[in-house]
Amino acid sequence: MKKYRFLITIPHDTHYYFYNCNELAKSLKLLGHDVSISKNNLNGISLNKFIIKYKIDIVLQINQGPVAELPAKVVHISWYQDIHDEHIDIQNYLNSKSIIYLLGSPKNFNLGFKPKVLCKNYFFGVNKNIIKKKEIEKDIDINHIAYIPRANSKILENSIVILFSKLFSFFSVSLFIYKFINMLSKIYKKYQSYNFLLNINFSRKKFFIFHIPVKNYIEQKIKHLYKTLRYILESETIHTFHRYINNNYTPLGGNLNVLEIKQKLRKIKNFDYLWDRHKFILTEYPRLLDRLLIGDHLLKLSTKYNVFLAGKNWNSYSKFAKISRPHISSHKQIIDIYRRSKITICNNNHGIGMHSRVLESMAAGSFVLMNESPFSKEPSGIGYSLKKGTHYDVYNKDNLTEKIEYWLKNNKKRTNAIQYAKKFILKNHLWSNRANELITDLKYIKNKK
Repeated sequence: MKKYRFLITIPHDTHYYFYNCNELAKSLKLLGHDVSISKNNLNGISLNKFIIKYKIDIVLQINQGPVAELPAKVVHISWYQDIHDEHIDIQNYLNSKSIIYLLGSPKNFNLGFKPKVLCKNYFFGVNKNIIKKKEIEKDIDINHIAYIPRANSKILENSIVILFSKLFSFFSVSLFIYKFINMLSKIYKKYQSYNFLLNINFSRKKFFIFHIPVKNYIEQKIKHLYKTLRYILESETIHTFHRYINNNYTPLGGNLNVLEIKQKLRKIKNFDYLWDRHKFILTEYPRLLDRLLIGDHLLKLSTKYNVFLAGKNWNSYSKFAKISRPHISSHKQIIDIYRRSKITICNNNHGIGMHSRVLESMAAGSFVLMNESPFSKEPSGIGYSLKKGTHYDVYNKDNLTEKIEYWLKNNKKRTNAIQYAKKFILKNHLWSNRANELITDLKYIKNKK
């Protein structure tokens, strides 16, 4: 078997991306391949220099399509795990040696085109040791470990801000003011980088000591002014995005289609500019709606069950402060919580059910409840290869509490489902499965004429 030199790049230096890529790298190394991981998505000249210097055969980039020509013999793999906008531009650099991996379908992941190269679902894997660990006492009834966005309620509910934003929009000056504010921001950042006040030799020591707090005060006022003006201009756009989501998405319905909403939003003035700034809302707001509903159900259940709710921003909502815990960065600790939990609550707003947390919680011995989705039977959905009622179960915004109580009471049925799910993952979803699948795909495109 040919031995390859891999370069894997990740978009952000976060534990989530690095852990998964490192697990894949370890499995590829066990097959005899050489693997390097870059914590930045290298592009263009910098990527080509790295390829030539280290004689790379395969470039695998997370959430990044090819943006430049690569050396002729190099294979480029784009593994899209979390994209929500069209990537039509990458077509210019795709060739017969390109591969596109998705956690969902090209439509759900909004590529914006139907790829003519090898394009398929490619899921996360699970470390075999998670499954092989001995069972432990389950002292947690329900867990939900997930990030929840902060709600910008003060801005969104401020009628004066909305009035100003509508006036700006009416007089068609919003784009000009946006650009003006951004220009001020760039000037301010340049001013900060020079920090020229600190380089002046003042003859009077008192003034030298005094100017630093004055400088800090001015900086704070500039930041506040910048944010206030930006919020005034953006609030109506945020409201517009929210209205379209409310009309096109069912909370905990798993039916989010960003591309369809994007087409409807094109009538907004200065759409392209506003889209680049605000497209994140189309995933953050549905996530907020979903997780607020989950939190409400868990809050009611916390009076009679041991509930474990954790993740960024939960404790910033006063009603969840008593039952929530902060973000957990330790992967080992997360797996331990899954192992101690009878039920793990999972959700995804666009129906991509085969997420790493789903597979790992099953592997660790926790029963998974996943929100309903019209996409669950697609190859990327949990219902495509796993059987509802046998390996997992589904819920919606109205019956989550009932589903939790049903599976907590039916201990034997829940335990059987956990064992069935473990066996399925052991056979199909280890990182060694992913490594072998990747090598098989490389052989396929190498032999393809």
